[in-house]
Amino acid sequence: MQATRGTSLSSTDPQAGDSSTVSRHRLLFALVAVTAYAVDLVTKVLAVRHLTPGEPVDVVGSLLRFDLVRNPGAAFSTGTSYTLLLSVIALVAAAVVIRFGRRLGDRTWAVALGLLLAGVCGNLTDRVFRDPGFLRGHVVDFMELPHWPVFNVADICINVAAGLILLLVYFVWLAAQHRKSWPRWVLGAALVLSMISLVQQIGERGVAFDSGIEMISCALTAAGLYFSFTGDAVGWFDA
Repeated sequence: MQATRGTSLSSTDPQAGDSSTVSRHRLLFALVAVTAYAVDLVTKVLAVRHLTPGEPVDVVGSLLRFDLVRNPGAAFSTGTSYTLLLSVIALVAAAVVIRFGRRLGDRTWAVALGLLLAGVCGNLTDRVFRDPGFLRGHVVDFMELPHWPVFNVADICINVAAGLILLLVYFVWLAAQHRKSWPRWVLGAALVLSMISLVQQIGERGVAFDSGIEMISCALTAAGLYFSFTGDAVGWFDA
């Protein structure tokens, strides 16, 4: 039976779910988003208060150190105007995630989108409230690993969310096997959000390892969306 309009994003038959299950997933989404956002905000405040730019502090030998960096998000020559564009994109991304968060019916989606929302809003908060001005603020980065760009908790949330979104290949199978439309909408939304995240990361640091991971995520999601329409994914999970 085809899914009816307005059905929640659930991995089970829409008629088998109930409102209490959806409500629990919405609550999980909100708790993950709020908790991760709070951790990002508090750690940035502590970093600004206790760290000095250019004076890194070793935390775990040479493996992890704290090094305060204020990132203008303008690795390209577009400068401040590009930072403003990234801020607007982040606002749109946050609105899209919240929109889909209201219809969650799957725990993996709740965690993934909660982390993504926290990451986007964490860096967006810096752009809105920090110097040099509204929507042009510099993002606070302070954690550094060997051969890795300096990052923050929001960046971790975004990348973990991207990893979880890779699990959406299941939805590709569901769309191809059962001819349901909503998994394709979910995949399309995931692709848009991944591309927004990719633009933000490249704008902040240029092409780096983490943006490469995001590129792979975008490519896999786009391929999955394509195969869900062609029907080639029907036998992917057959024994």
